[in-house]
Amino acid sequence: MAYETLAAEPARKMMALQDGAVSYLEWKTGADLPPLHFAHANGFNGQTYRTLLGPLASRFHIRAWDARGHGMSELPVDIDTHKDWYVYRDDLIAFLERFAEETGQPVLLAGHSMGALVAQVMYGNEPAFRIPEVALGSLMNLPWIVVIGLVIGLMAGLFIHISRSQRLQTLPLWLRLGVVGVGTGVLAWWFPEIQGIGYDSVAAALNNQLAINVLLALMVAKLLITAITVAGGVPIGIIGPVLVAGAATGALGGMLGGWLWPEKAADPGIYAMLGMAAMMGAVLQAPLAALMALLELTHTPNIMLPGMLVVVVACLTSRQLTGCEGFFISSVRYGLHPLQQPLMQALSRVSVPAVMERRLVRTERMITPDQARRLLETNPMWLVIERSSDDKPVLALKAAELARWLLEHDEALNGEAPPEDELVDLLEIPGQRLEMAPIGLQATLSEAFLKLQDSALGALYVVHGYRPKQQRISGIITRGAIERYYHYTDARQPDVRDTYP
Repeated sequence: MAYETLAAEPARKMMALQDGAVSYLEWKTGADLPPLHFAHANGFNGQTYRTLLGPLASRFHIRAWDARGHGMSELPVDIDTHKDWYVYRDDLIAFLERFAEETGQPVLLAGHSMGALVAQVMYGNEPAFRIPEVALGSLMNLPWIVVIGLVIGLMAGLFIHISRSQRLQTLPLWLRLGVVGVGTGVLAWWFPEIQGIGYDSVAAALNNQLAINVLLALMVAKLLITAITVAGGVPIGIIGPVLVAGAATGALGGMLGGWLWPEKAADPGIYAMLGMAAMMGAVLQAPLAALMALLELTHTPNIMLPGMLVVVVACLTSRQLTGCEGFFISSVRYGLHPLQQPLMQALSRVSVPAVMERRLVRTERMITPDQARRLLETNPMWLVIERSSDDKPVLALKAAELARWLLEHDEALNGEAPPEDELVDLLEIPGQRLEMAPIGLQATLSEAFLKLQDSALGALYVVHGYRPKQQRISGIITRGAIERYYHYTDARQPDVRDTYP
């Protein structure tokens, strides 16, 4: 089915304004739908966005105008006097007032490029949250900001771990919805503030208008019920709840700091702002996006330095101490069972021998230069360095690194005979060594991929045989080999990421 067939066809209409008529497209498929106006970009017109807006007609009563000087509108254009955006602002105000009067509802406004700019000019440069003038005051607040960043990073890690839990996914849908609904209802009975997106609660936290028990509910209950809802497979947005929980956590931290050190502590509203950005950055693992959101939502540039500190601490804590990736990365990786993911389905059909590198030699750590030369006679790609005990990991070294060291060694001797007892330590020569773990010859690429993803390994060595002392290493497989396979290239061609200067 073509995409356009899903879209309703618009009607072309005209609306008389003070100095002419504006042309617009209208999608109206039902009564009492929320009105939406779309303002196009410079040089475009409403018709340009027909395939974008048409599918939304079942949910909105849509109008898309042709701005003055564009499309089929008849509004006059004077290039000598139209030197700014205010003429478009005035047109937009008149158009929206008529639209709102006809529908009896507030009009939603969307725009692209020039359309979005005109909308901003119309509404003014107001922040999303109105906050009093605040300042950090003393630099003695910085250590406390670090502590709050650590706490928020741990909370973000807990949120991600719960939200990607597979336990709820095994329950029937009706039971999952029931758990989420009952849990939300019980908590909302005592604390109604946990319902909805919660931007009003954020504004109240920024202005120190929430009691401690409400802040605790938003900090703990809001975060947990959101995580459980996501884990239950209920489609919801997380940005709003994350901002709410972060603002509540920051405000509580600010109150505690004021109680511990009233002479130096900054206003709790500052900590609410910092907590909001820190929680967003830690959950999404997107520190720059969090800082931009902090600036755009509050219009407080003097908060950016402590904002960078708390966001970085929270992100590092979430990633390093709790082992969490960003929420959306985790959702993609863990949202489906690995074998349900398209990539994993493709990799599960291919065995490890299809892409492993077979040109390898096994060696001990300490060898003589003559033994090193004999190792290179078969032109191997890898040297597998076996360790003295089983508790030490097997390592892989590029054979090219040993060859380079031998050349430099021979040049340094300048024709002289080397010492008879000279030994080469393969762990000391320059080069990058990959830590490896074993994988069976019968394993699939999906198993190898998951093992490399879940462990801090550089490669896997493929073993053949069932008796531990009689196992033979058949090859080596790296991340680069797997990536080259699903990019439809020869997996055994050299990978620039597996070569070193």
